[in-house]
Amino acid sequence: MPNPDNTNLTLPEGDTYLDSPGQKNNGPFNTEYQSQRREALAETLEQYPLVYAIRCVLYFPARQRKNHFMSDDEIVAHFVESFNGQLTWDLSRVLRRDLYRQECRFWFACAMEEQLDRTAFDVTILLNHTAIFELGDFMTERNNIFKRITGTWANTIGLPVTSGNALIHVPKNPDHHIRRDDAESIADFIKSISHI
Repeated sequence: MPNPDNTNLTLPEGDTYLDSPGQKNNGPFNTEYQSQRREALAETLEQYPLVYAIRCVLYFPARQRKNHFMSDDEIVAHFVESFNGQLTWDLSRVLRRDLYRQECRFWFACAMEEQLDRTAFDVTILLNHTAIFELGDFMTERNNIFKRITGTWANTIGLPVTSGNALIHVPKNPDHHIRRDDAESIADFIKSISHI
């Protein structure tokens, strides 16, 4: 059925979508967003038997809707391109030192949210678990996936890299380890994203 708040989106009939339950305390979740994330997961699992998935919310500063020089699509494209560049460069350095590490493409899915005076993108990033398997310590100065996300987001919206941490919300249980041959790990991930 159409979403009354946004007629471009569709709400699922009942409490499930494609036989998967939604989170009843969150929502409503739209079917387009669920389909986008499921397709990204299917493509990643086709490439890698073990996938590392991260969920986070990228906020614009209060009262700043977005970078005034870019559309929403351009903001997302800039973030993805910049994050991919950092990931490729970092992994190329690791691969030179560690012959057992593997290369890593990533898949990305996001949906824009409007929350009172703030706009945000709810993001899922899917990676080759053999290459990257943890988010990293939020407080450390070392480069890790969390630092790459915060730095890339700050750069995308034209702020100093040091302000990135304050603009990222990492939910409880933000990451998932998903096996191609493990239906339970896939179902747990799908349930965790069924909230918008």
